[in-house]
Amino acid sequence: YGRGVEKDYKEALKWYRLAAEQGYALAQNNLGLMYGKGKGVKKDDQKGLKWIKLAAEQGNTSAINFLLIILGSCEVREEVLSEMNKNLTSSKKTDMVNGDGVFCAQLKLDMQRIQKAAVKTR
Repeated sequence: YGRGVEKDYKEALKWYRLAAEQGYALAQNNLGLMYGKGKGVKKDDQKGLKWIKLAAEQGNTSAINFLLIILGSCEVREEVLSEMNKNLTSSKKTDMVNGDGVFCAQLKLDMQRIQKAAVKTR
């Protein structure tokens, strides 16, 4: 993002995107973080996760750790919802699970696929 020079997020975005599109995992991870934080580009969590997942699939440990942190948040969220759902009607339970629950379920599947890919590359 600008070590030893003035920070220029738009310039960093340009070069990270070029490298990421060529399959460079570190650039994919950094591009994903820039989208996630809205640095040099409009904040876009979906695009951010797309690039971070691509980096993780190549074994980038920063990307994998980031996804594991999110997955851990999902698991905590599921525990909290489980406790809350004990006192809710069935219609309320459905409303609460449909939002982030789908995201968390997809992330779990993605992480299983990433872990299998990492084992094959070793």
